[in-house]
Amino acid sequence: MSSPRLSLPGFPRALAVWGALLLCGALAVAAAAQARQAHGGPASPDGRYRGTAPGAPAIVARVQGRRVAAFSVTVRNYRCELGGDVGPLTARVEPDAAVGAGGRIAFLSGERAERVRVDARISRGVMRGRLRVLGTIATGQPCRSGRVTFAVRRR
Repeated sequence: MSSPRLSLPGFPRALAVWGALLLCGALAVAAAAQARQAHGGPASPDGRYRGTAPGAPAIVARVQGRRVAAFSVTVRNYRCELGGDVGPLTARVEPDAAVGAGGRIAFLSGERAERVRVDARISRGVMRGRLRVLGTIATGQPCRSGRVTFAVRRR
């Protein structure tokens, strides 16, 4: 009894075609990497982002060296446990938060009396995300704004 033979007609030709495709793909990846390096890499998120959002008439962020160097927000409503709404309130922080992979930003920054929490992403010159201001008033009562969804553009 003879053993079965594996026969693949045109195998050498198929191998040559796949080899050529792999080579072309490798060359394309190398060319793209070289072009990106020649033009300073992917677009930098650095710049000043400004805009407004429902519940926040002013939002300004300064990104420098792929870090959020400064963030300022004015919120219309800032409710305290016993004092009611004491807004509008402007909070300014210097979070020094890194802009991570995919443009992701997340920080909670500021003093206990006035903290800003941001969870956002920068893409194509727009910072999109959610923020909230948290803190206390002089009597120690906890206060917080509502959650604000925003999209501000680099200017």
